[in-house]
Amino acid sequence: MPNPVDDRNLTEVLAYYDTWLAFNQRYQRVPGVQAAVYAGDRVALSTAYGLADVEGQVALTSEHLFRIASHSKTFTATAVLQLVEQGRVRLDDKASAHVTEIVGTPLGERTLRDLLSHAGGVTRDSLDSDFWQLVRPFPDRAGLLGVLKDGHVGGARGQRPVQVLQHRLRPARPGDRGGHRDVVQRARADRDRGQARTR
Repeated sequence: MPNPVDDRNLTEVLAYYDTWLAFNQRYQRVPGVQAAVYAGDRVALSTAYGLADVEGQVALTSEHLFRIASHSKTFTATAVLQLVEQGRVRLDDKASAHVTEIVGTPLGERTLRDLLSHAGGVTRDSLDSDFWQLVRPFPDRAGLLGVLKDGHVGGARGQRPVQVLQHRLRPARPGDRGGHRDVVQRARADRDRGQARTR
């Protein structure tokens, strides 16, 4: 169980943090910075400094929305590890034990450890990730399950499939280049070579 929040210390730390953010936003010439701290059972700090729109001189507020992108990986990993601590899941559980709709698929055979460490051979967002570019709406649960089960957004044929590589990725070694982006490029090249052979 986490330790209870010491309100006096929290108030002092957040007051310092708030002034530090304000100073660094100006000092480092960052157009705008927004921060929130959740402590105990409440939002203890929600603040914003700078501009949301530099050209229009629109002040940034704590109500502005931002795309959190890869920060969601930290939140997800933290939540999963909290479930591990509670004994509700194990890192060596197969993904299909928790998402029963993917039983019998290559993705369902990957462990939570594989997925959290990006070693499961899964191409993030599928090869058809136009929803990030707002070309179409972000998939709902049914759409995401379609990607996971048969590799197509919403299960609709004609969309580019999600790629679950059939091999495990080896850990990075000194001198390796790339990372996630390199894996995606290789997966897309493999896909394109496969399409060229079938034409």
